[in-house]
Amino acid sequence: MIGGAVGGKLQGAVGKYADQSMQESFGMTDFRRSVYGINEDFVAFRKNIRAAGDGLGVTYNETLALSKSFAQLSGATGSADVAGGTRASILMSRQFGLDPSQ
Repeated sequence: MIGGAVGGKLQGAVGKYADQSMQESFGMTDFRRSVYGINEDFVAFRKNIRAAGDGLGVTYNETLALSKSFAQLSGATGSADVAGGTRASILMSRQFGLDPSQ
């Protein structure tokens, strides 16, 4: 009985994170095409975008959404430029006491 309950909770948690990972992968693929990152290796592109939110209390999916917004507004292309601008934007919003997603 207890094993079933623990197994069910574990399965639910794994499913939740698998869904988030899948959303990030599909979103990253579309985003890579839109910022002309097709010349970059997918793993390197994803690493640069993920690094934009490292240590700032932002999830990978939130970082991806913020990076898309930054790229659209700034016209930046390539993951390094987009990631750098996104990180600076997150830091600026934190300095003003704002939630970066606003």
